[in-house]
Amino acid sequence: MSEKDEELKDLEESAEEEIKKLEKLGKKKEEAEEPVEKFREAEEELEKPAEEIEEPIEEEIATEEPEEKPELPGIKLKIATKEGLSGYVLINEGEAESLSAMEGSVIEFEDPLSGTWGVALARPDIDTPVGEIVMEPSLCEACGLDEDFEVNVRKFIGKPQKIVKIVFGVEALSGSSEDAIQGVVEAKEKFQEFFDHRVVFKDWVLKWPQKEINIHVSSTEPSLSGKQIGVINFSELKDYEIKPWRAAVPFNAILLIDVSRSMLTEDMKVTNITPAVEAIKTLGSEVPELKEFLDQFKEGEKVKRASGAVFAALLYLVEKVGRGYGEKIAVITYSETADPLTFLMTGGKKLPYFHPGKSKMSGVSFLRIGIK
Repeated sequence: MSEKDEELKDLEESAEEEIKKLEKLGKKKEEAEEPVEKFREAEEELEKPAEEIEEPIEEEIATEEPEEKPELPGIKLKIATKEGLSGYVLINEGEAESLSAMEGSVIEFEDPLSGTWGVALARPDIDTPVGEIVMEPSLCEACGLDEDFEVNVRKFIGKPQKIVKIVFGVEALSGSSEDAIQGVVEAKEKFQEFFDHRVVFKDWVLKWPQKEINIHVSSTEPSLSGKQIGVINFSELKDYEIKPWRAAVPFNAILLIDVSRSMLTEDMKVTNITPAVEAIKTLGSEVPELKEFLDQFKEGEKVKRASGAVFAALLYLVEKVGRGYGEKIAVITYSETADPLTFLMTGGKKLPYFHPGKSKMSGVSFLRIGIK
């Protein structure tokens, strides 16, 4: 091998060594930069907005299903009665504690055989025997229960509605409805005292022994349905009304008017007629036949019996229109035969009945059949 070849070989070997050194330096540089890169990535992660970091947590929370509230435990108690509890029921302190019921807690009691139930405010009482629930006889009767009945008692689940308005229906158990309402008005303070803090629900009714009347909850605001309840608190009520029970219940009616010859006798004296005439005009003062019919009723004069009967029928229709419930009213005239009257309704439709609350009667003249 010549000297030139040896020099060339030496140069190649030294070049290879230099390349190997450079490769080693490159690897060391990468190893040195790797932790720096990891640090930068961590730093960028920390700088991300909070919403981005919490996204997975929010998704996890959103998928969680709410736990159902377990039904509260109940106990079986025997009914005893006592007057003067002001809407509360007494239960033994230890049993009240087992129900998690405190003074003023709402508890419900149910007959396991019939399913009849009631609700009232609880009053834990150390003197009440274990195994008993003490309530007023009127409350017991209202719930369809009786003394010595065994009922399932538990704390009521749910929140009572805050009653702001209530309509009481007065049902007289003896005497007239007018006397019963008058008695409630005259004993207003005692009425409020007896019914204050009562727990009520839809179709609730309670006997007021002092006046021998039943008091119904006709309506409330907000309205109650199903097992929704409310507590009467007169200090928080914006308004309450007292009305006859079932006075506003819709019903259909048939009016019969005798139009035989005897009804043409002119012997009915007109007295105190003005208020009734003005009321009937509300049916349609623009109807000529109605105006002509009413003109014959002058104070002190006499009219035909048939006219008086028709006048009474019209006044009845006025009261029905004022109620506006839309019940059907048929009018039948009879002599040798009976014939139903036809009413012309709004829109030109003829019907054999009057439908107050939905349309006005424009065929008033039909009521004059048999008068002339």
